[in-house]
Amino acid sequence: MLLGAGDDWTPPEPCLALAARAPEAVTVRLLPGAHHGFDMLGGAVRAWLLPNGRRVHLGPEPAAREAARAELPAFLARHAGTP
Repeated sequence: MLLGAGDDWTPPEPCLALAARAPEAVTVRLLPGAHHGFDMLGGAVRAWLLPNGRRVHLGPEPAAREAARAELPAFLARHAGTP
């Protein structure tokens, strides 16, 4: 799991709790400073007001995007052919 530490739209805590139940099967990388949509190629982090009144942030974090992209080939190589 590649999770944005600053994601206030889909906070990482539920995913961290789920991963903790099967640490041998799940690898977690918490990406500092990353909001929801950290892997976007352009734009800026913006605040959004959801219909329920909650204020969240969405936008790119270049360092987190590059870190995630750097890990992807190794992950795919480890799981190639896995159903």
